[in-house]
Amino acid sequence: MPHPVAARARRGRTPRAPPTTRRWRRRPTSEAFLYGWLVDTKITSFITDPLFRAAVNLYGPGAHIAEEALYFTAAAGSDGRPLTGTERYSLRFAADGLPPVNAFWSVTMYGEDFRLVANPLQRYAIGDRTTGLSYGADGSLEILIQHDAPSQGTANWLPAPAGPFRLILRTYQPRNALIDGSYKVPPLAVTPS
Repeated sequence: MPHPVAARARRGRTPRAPPTTRRWRRRPTSEAFLYGWLVDTKITSFITDPLFRAAVNLYGPGAHIAEEALYFTAAAGSDGRPLTGTERYSLRFAADGLPPVNAFWSVTMYGEDFRLVANPLQRYAIGDRTTGLSYGADGSLEILIQHDAPSQGTANWLPAPAGPFRLILRTYQPRNALIDGSYKVPPLAVTPS
């Protein structure tokens, strides 16, 4: 049987993507959008829904179940606009509000092509194992996400490319507060230039 896209093109019609491809453009129904962060807590050791299993495998085979790791993705700031190096952002964790994990967490910078972003610090992520971070007097942690070096110094700077980017907050062995959604990852605040 000929492929539906090829058959449509042979008949002189504009090819359109097969239904399964069009469906993948939408977020899987198990993902939650919380404060600008997208997360999927419904990945299990065996997924019976074939479309959902295929969507999960787009991220890579062998995706972690929620009890092993959760990945929160941000592609927009608190203003709802796509993340770009022409803006400045901050991610502020309250003193008692660092991601609740039993292993470790990190925020990783990716370019538009999902590759790590070259930068002068050769820093691609900031997390609980990053040395030299500067905490506020109240114990809070503010990560500065921007293209140019911040005037406050580079201790908490996660360098961004000049153009579009996305962030992934990785949490390994997340505690129940992350899995059940009672912990809210803070929004990415757009800071004035």
